[in-house]
Amino acid sequence: MKRSKLFLALICILSTLPLVFCACGECEHSWDKGFVAKAPTTTQKGYTIYTCTDCGEMKSEEIPMLTHVEHTYTKQIWGGDETYHWFKCDFDDCQVTTNKTEHTFVDKFGGGMICQVCRMDKKGS
Repeated sequence: MKRSKLFLALICILSTLPLVFCACGECEHSWDKGFVAKAPTTTQKGYTIYTCTDCGEMKSEEIPMLTHVEHTYTKQIWGGDETYHWFKCDFDDCQVTTNKTEHTFVDKFGGGMICQVCRMDKKGS
């Protein structure tokens, strides 16, 4: 019985539908601490699934999307294209960048060229 409930819970999470179903309809429900089945991001909501320790009923609660007011660049994650490089915001789903500058290519040991700032190999060299 618990295996089929877990399967239903996963279906609800994957389809982003709310989840509540009761195994007995008779207890006052004592919910466990739950587990995060899908972590929220800055573009998608997440879900936590709780199970009643008495009857096994399961429910899900939505976790709001992450928001950030201030963009941070402490990870110093480089992004770039063939001409420019930049820092990406620390939040994985955020597309905001900073410090966009042209690559500074220098000769690489063993041939080719590499940007001395972001370490990107120059294509076609």
